[in-house]
Amino acid sequence: TGWAAFAGVWGSAGLSTSECGSARELEAYAGYSLALGTDVNATFTYTRYAFPGGGYGNPHLSGHRYDYDQVGMSWGFLDRLYVTVSWTPNAIGYEYYEDKWHIEQNRNAFAYGVEWQQPLASWVSLTAAGGYDYMADPFGTGYGFWSVGLTHLAGPWELNIAYFRTSARALRLFRAESAGGRVSATLLWRF
Repeated sequence: TGWAAFAGVWGSAGLSTSECGSARELEAYAGYSLALGTDVNATFTYTRYAFPGGGYGNPHLSGHRYDYDQVGMSWGFLDRLYVTVSWTPNAIGYEYYEDKWHIEQNRNAFAYGVEWQQPLASWVSLTAAGGYDYMADPFGTGYGFWSVGLTHLAGPWELNIAYFRTSARALRLFRAESAGGRVSATLLWRF
Protein backbone atom coordinates (compact mmCIF):
# COMPACT_ATOMS: atom_id res chain seq x y z
CA THR A 1 0.00 0.00 0.00
CA GLY A 2 1.08 3.61 -0.37
CA TRP A 3 3.59 4.80 -2.91
CA ALA A 4 7.25 4.36 -3.89
CA ALA A 5 9.65 6.33 -6.04
CA PHE A 6 12.47 4.62 -7.91
CA ALA A 7 15.38 5.39 -10.26
CA GLY A 8 18.12 3.43 -11.94
CA VAL A 9 20.54 2.93 -14.80
CA TRP A 10 20.84 -0.12 -17.02
CA GLY A 11 23.34 -0.86 -19.76
CA SER A 12 24.39 -3.56 -22.20
CA ALA A 13 27.23 -4.13 -24.62
CA GLY A 14 27.11 -6.64 -27.46
CA LEU A 15 29.92 -9.17 -27.59
CA SER A 16 29.87 -10.20 -31.26
CA THR A 17 31.08 -8.42 -34.38
CA SER A 18 27.74 -8.21 -36.21
CA GLU A 19 25.95 -4.85 -36.49
CA CYS A 20 23.35 -5.88 -33.93
CA GLY A 21 25.68 -7.97 -31.76
CA SER A 22 28.15 -5.14 -31.22
CA ALA A 23 25.50 -2.57 -30.23
CA ARG A 24 25.67 -0.71 -26.94
CA GLU A 25 22.69 0.58 -25.01
CA LEU A 26 22.34 2.74 -21.91
CA GLU A 27 19.04 3.47 -20.16
CA ALA A 28 18.36 5.86 -17.31
CA TYR A 29 14.92 5.65 -15.73
CA ALA A 30 12.87 7.13 -12.91
CA GLY A 31 9.34 6.52 -11.81
CA TYR A 32 6.63 6.43 -9.23
CA SER A 33 4.36 3.55 -8.14
CA LEU A 34 1.09 4.13 -6.38
CA ALA A 35 -1.26 1.64 -4.74
CA LEU A 36 -4.81 2.45 -5.86
CA GLY A 37 -6.30 -0.21 -3.60
CA THR A 38 -5.43 -3.60 -2.18
CA ASP A 39 -5.54 -5.25 -5.64
CA VAL A 40 -4.66 -2.44 -8.06
CA ASN A 41 -1.54 -0.32 -8.58
CA ALA A 42 -0.30 2.17 -11.15
CA THR A 43 3.29 2.89 -12.15
CA PHE A 44 4.51 5.93 -14.08
CA THR A 45 7.97 5.76 -15.64
CA TYR A 46 10.26 8.05 -17.65
CA THR A 47 13.11 6.35 -19.54
CA ARG A 48 15.95 7.82 -21.61
CA TYR A 49 17.33 5.34 -24.17
CA ALA A 50 20.82 6.06 -25.51
CA PHE A 51 22.97 4.09 -27.94
CA PRO A 52 26.55 5.35 -27.47
CA GLY A 53 28.67 5.20 -30.60
CA GLY A 54 25.89 3.45 -32.45
CA GLY A 55 24.45 3.75 -35.88
CA TYR A 56 21.83 1.65 -37.60
CA GLY A 57 23.81 -0.35 -40.11
CA ASN A 58 21.37 1.14 -42.64
CA PRO A 59 23.13 3.31 -45.26
CA HIS A 60 20.11 5.64 -45.50
CA LEU A 61 20.40 6.42 -41.78
CA SER A 62 24.18 6.75 -41.69
CA GLY A 63 25.31 9.22 -39.04
CA HIS A 64 22.02 9.10 -37.14
CA ARG A 65 21.51 7.64 -33.68
CA TYR A 66 18.23 6.48 -32.28
CA ASP A 67 18.44 8.06 -28.82
CA TYR A 68 14.94 8.74 -27.58
CA ASP A 69 12.71 9.35 -24.55
CA GLN A 70 9.73 7.30 -23.39
CA VAL A 71 6.95 7.95 -20.90
CA GLY A 72 5.02 4.89 -19.75
CA MET A 73 2.15 3.94 -17.51
CA SER A 74 1.24 0.46 -16.34
CA TRP A 75 -1.65 -0.84 -14.32
CA GLY A 76 -1.23 -3.96 -12.19
CA PHE A 77 -4.10 -6.13 -11.00
CA LEU A 78 -3.64 -8.69 -8.20
CA ASP A 79 0.13 -8.71 -8.92
CA ARG A 80 -0.64 -10.97 -11.89
CA LEU A 81 -2.08 -8.97 -14.79
CA TYR A 82 -0.23 -5.90 -16.11
CA VAL A 83 -1.39 -3.55 -18.86
CA THR A 84 1.12 -1.03 -20.23
CA VAL A 85 0.96 1.98 -22.56
CA SER A 86 4.11 3.89 -23.56
CA TRP A 87 4.57 7.10 -25.54
CA THR A 88 7.67 8.36 -27.32
CA PRO A 89 7.55 12.05 -28.34
CA ASN A 90 10.78 11.95 -30.39
CA ALA A 91 10.68 8.67 -32.29
CA ILE A 92 12.55 8.58 -35.56
CA GLY A 93 10.71 8.80 -38.83
CA TYR A 94 12.04 8.82 -42.37
CA GLU A 95 10.53 9.32 -45.80
CA TYR A 96 11.82 9.07 -49.33
CA TYR A 97 10.95 11.98 -51.57
CA GLU A 98 12.71 14.15 -54.10
CA ASP A 99 15.16 11.25 -54.64
CA LYS A 100 16.49 11.47 -51.09
CA TRP A 101 15.84 10.01 -47.62
CA HIS A 102 14.70 12.61 -45.08
CA ILE A 103 15.16 11.70 -41.42
CA GLU A 104 13.62 13.44 -38.41
CA GLN A 105 13.10 12.55 -34.75
CA ASN A 106 9.78 14.26 -34.26
CA ARG A 107 7.27 11.43 -34.66
CA ASN A 108 4.89 10.51 -31.84
CA ALA A 109 4.85 6.75 -31.31
CA PHE A 110 3.08 4.36 -28.96
CA ALA A 111 3.51 0.80 -27.68
CA TYR A 112 0.89 -1.32 -25.92
CA GLY A 113 1.32 -4.51 -23.97
CA VAL A 114 -0.30 -6.97 -21.60
CA GLU A 115 1.44 -9.49 -19.33
CA TRP A 116 0.17 -12.34 -17.15
CA GLN A 117 2.19 -13.90 -14.28
CA GLN A 118 0.95 -17.23 -12.94
CA PRO A 119 2.63 -18.90 -9.93
CA LEU A 120 3.27 -22.58 -10.64
CA ALA A 121 4.93 -23.43 -7.31
CA SER A 122 6.36 -21.48 -4.38
CA TRP A 123 9.65 -21.02 -6.26
CA VAL A 124 8.65 -20.51 -9.93
CA SER A 125 6.11 -18.52 -11.98
CA LEU A 126 5.04 -18.64 -15.61
CA THR A 127 4.95 -15.35 -17.51
CA ALA A 128 3.19 -14.72 -20.83
CA ALA A 129 3.06 -11.36 -22.61
CA GLY A 130 2.10 -9.78 -25.92
CA GLY A 131 1.80 -6.37 -27.47
CA TYR A 132 2.17 -4.03 -30.40
CA ASP A 133 5.06 -1.61 -30.96
CA TYR A 134 4.84 1.51 -33.13
CA MET A 135 7.99 2.99 -31.57
CA ALA A 136 10.74 1.03 -33.25
CA ASP A 137 9.29 1.23 -36.76
CA PRO A 138 10.34 4.53 -38.37
CA PHE A 139 7.49 4.23 -40.92
CA GLY A 140 4.88 4.35 -38.13
CA THR A 141 3.08 1.08 -38.87
CA GLY A 142 4.47 -1.12 -36.10
CA TYR A 143 4.66 -4.83 -35.40
CA GLY A 144 3.41 -7.36 -32.88
CA PHE A 145 5.47 -9.27 -30.33
CA TRP A 146 4.98 -11.93 -27.64
CA SER A 147 6.95 -13.84 -25.03
CA VAL A 148 6.66 -16.75 -22.61
CA GLY A 149 9.01 -17.54 -19.74
CA LEU A 150 9.73 -18.76 -16.24
CA THR A 151 10.74 -16.64 -13.22
CA HIS A 152 12.44 -17.87 -10.04
CA LEU A 153 12.65 -15.58 -6.95
CA ALA A 154 15.12 -16.15 -4.11
CA GLY A 155 15.43 -13.21 -1.71
CA PRO A 156 16.99 -10.26 -3.56
CA TRP A 157 17.78 -12.49 -6.58
CA GLU A 158 15.54 -13.11 -9.58
CA LEU A 159 16.24 -15.45 -12.51
CA ASN A 160 14.21 -15.09 -15.72
CA ILE A 161 14.40 -17.46 -18.68
CA ALA A 162 12.15 -16.51 -21.60
CA TYR A 163 11.47 -16.93 -25.30
CA PHE A 164 10.69 -13.72 -27.24
CA ARG A 165 9.16 -13.56 -30.74
CA THR A 166 8.29 -10.73 -33.12
CA SER A 167 5.90 -10.72 -36.06
CA ALA A 168 7.00 -11.17 -39.67
CA ARG A 169 6.80 -7.39 -40.20
CA ALA A 170 9.61 -6.87 -37.68
CA LEU A 171 11.73 -9.37 -39.62
CA ARG A 172 11.17 -7.39 -42.83
CA LEU A 173 12.03 -4.13 -41.08
CA PHE A 174 15.05 -5.17 -39.01
CA ARG A 175 16.28 -8.50 -40.50
CA ALA A 176 16.77 -11.76 -38.64
CA GLU A 177 19.80 -10.51 -36.68
CA SER A 178 17.58 -8.02 -34.82
CA ALA A 179 14.12 -9.62 -34.90
CA GLY A 180 12.43 -13.02 -34.97
CA GLY A 181 12.77 -15.40 -32.03
CA ARG A 182 15.29 -15.32 -29.17
CA VAL A 183 15.89 -17.07 -25.87
CA SER A 184 17.00 -14.86 -23.00
CA ALA A 185 18.33 -15.54 -19.51
CA THR A 186 18.50 -12.65 -17.02
CA LEU A 187 19.79 -12.61 -13.45
CA LEU A 188 18.70 -9.61 -11.31
CA TRP A 189 19.91 -8.49 -7.92
CA ARG A 190 17.78 -5.92 -6.09
CA PHE A 191 19.39 -3.89 -3.34
